[in-house]
Amino acid sequence: MGTVVGLVYLSITVMLQLAVFSRLPLLNGTADVVLLSLIVWALQENVKIWEVWFWTLFAAIFISFISAVPPISIILSYVLIVLMVRWLQRRVWKASIWALLISVVLGTLFQQTIILFVLRIINNVPLPISESYIFIILPSMVLNLLFAVPIYLLIKDIAEWLYPVEVE
Repeated sequence: MGTVVGLVYLSITVMLQLAVFSRLPLLNGTADVVLLSLIVWALQENVKIWEVWFWTLFAAIFISFISAVPPISIILSYVLIVLMVRWLQRRVWKASIWALLISVVLGTLFQQTIILFVLRIINNVPLPISESYIFIILPSMVLNLLFAVPIYLLIKDIAEWLYPVEVE
């Protein structure tokens, strides 16, 4: 059931990413609601680990088909960010708002930095690093932080619906 819900949810999220969130830039940065959804899904305690990886790989492949960014940067960043979030969720905190905010900040910084360096190295795009951080990465981080809590509440409800906690 979670796989079907994941396919539907991620398809809707990708459409919203393309149609709405990409049209709401802050300076040159935009929110990545697919990344936010993956972070929040990975933070849920009751979700099976294979479903987290299914969502991650499906989203990475889906986004790599429609993005102008080289596919390796999308797939690599999504997989490594979910690994970091799962480690953070198991070792440091349970799914709290602080874990979410730290994961969003680190995940956005990591993803955008990977994309920046892949574009500079593989595609020879002359992007100045300091301007890229000021005008793209930091505004993207602010937008991701702004949308993180509503997405957290939505996915937390979906996870509780799919995997209800058994009362003893």
